[in-house]
Amino acid sequence: MTQEAPKKKSFVHQVHHLFRGQLLYAFATWAVLAMLLKFGSDVEAGKYTLALAMSAPIFLFFDLNLRVTRSTDHQFNENYRNYVGLRILCLTVASLITAIVAMTFFPERILVFLGMIAFRIGDSLSNLSFGGYQRMQESDRIGKSLTWKGIVCLSLLAIVIPMSSGQAWVATMFMAAISLTWAITIDLPGAWRLNESDYPLTFTSAIEFVKDLSASARIAHRSLPLGFDALMSSLALNMPRYCIEYFFGTAALGVFGVLSQLAFSIQLLIGAVGHAGVSVLSSLFQQDNNQPFWRLLHRMLLASVGVGVVAIIGGSLVMPELLGWLLRPQLNETLLLFLLLVASGLAGIQRTAGRATQACGSYFVYTMFDVVIFATSAISSLLLVKHYGVFGAATSLILAFAAGLLVTLIYIYGVLAKAHNHKAPEAGASNP
Repeated sequence: MTQEAPKKKSFVHQVHHLFRGQLLYAFATWAVLAMLLKFGSDVEAGKYTLALAMSAPIFLFFDLNLRVTRSTDHQFNENYRNYVGLRILCLTVASLITAIVAMTFFPERILVFLGMIAFRIGDSLSNLSFGGYQRMQESDRIGKSLTWKGIVCLSLLAIVIPMSSGQAWVATMFMAAISLTWAITIDLPGAWRLNESDYPLTFTSAIEFVKDLSASARIAHRSLPLGFDALMSSLALNMPRYCIEYFFGTAALGVFGVLSQLAFSIQLLIGAVGHAGVSVLSSLFQQDNNQPFWRLLHRMLLASVGVGVVAIIGGSLVMPELLGWLLRPQLNETLLLFLLLVASGLAGIQRTAGRATQACGSYFVYTMFDVVIFATSAISSLLLVKHYGVFGAATSLILAFAAGLLVTLIYIYGVLAKAHNHKAPEAGASNP
């Protein structure tokens, strides 16, 4: 297997591009929900939110978080084509299961779910490509891809959704078309050229990758804890939404979906720090470079906290008025947005901290963090949502991610540092 040597690009350079791309793409995905609410109804926004919430755990589990596995694969050096083969195989299974769930429980919304399935397939293929970029330390390419993809989504859907009177199935179908086209023509070929420059990517060769079950089994065995982790994480985030749908109906879910997706966009921004640094952390760990490992981890944590604090304060000041002006005055929910922003900030910081365990290959431990988050979210949602509605849902998310962050930090500084036979330096003295 021939691979190009990674280009040396600074951590700040890569974070900058990822940050910009994540910001624009997060806004584009939120804008879809916002336009459904504005030009359609609360119910149409609720249909879209429900399709997102129901499909997410299934697809994220079968994705096996191969993006992280690939970006940290400095020990096993599996062929990138084997990752692609496993991803195609898993997407087939996830699509079938989601379709069965939709036809069984939501037959009247089958078009929305079919569009969401196609959207998830394209998004998943792009996500694996991003793992290929990260391993070669080309994370700035991810940011550029997300930036242009967000611009295209915004431009087309700003025309299509008003023309369709805010129909959820139309929005999902167009999102699916954009996602699939982008993955097949831009993201997948670009990552392929970096990781498999001497091996052609064709439809026939892709089938051969899928048939290589021994390679798929090896990768799946290592990645299964990450798939379970993604399942727990998704269920933790969506438990309040399931409870809102059950207790208050689709219309209430639509309004909550618009607010929560906007607030949780800052988790994606904070996540740019972790995604940019995890491959470097993994490389440092494999080389037993403990001092640089901890310095970089502290830089990542400080950066994520800084981004989170600024985003929470700025979002609390700007978002309520913006929502009231763009959509409707009733959405000027300052307290609810603040609670959701705090939950999102905690989630993003916890994810960044958890990258340390992923970089060390401790996937099972990382999964246990999300088991704690899911258990806290499930219990608090069942107790709070019925009595306090959307405010109970937001509070349950804060409790869940605060518990997850606490457990993660205890493990990193109470177990991981000692296991490395290294006393972690103080955060204030971590500047290189």
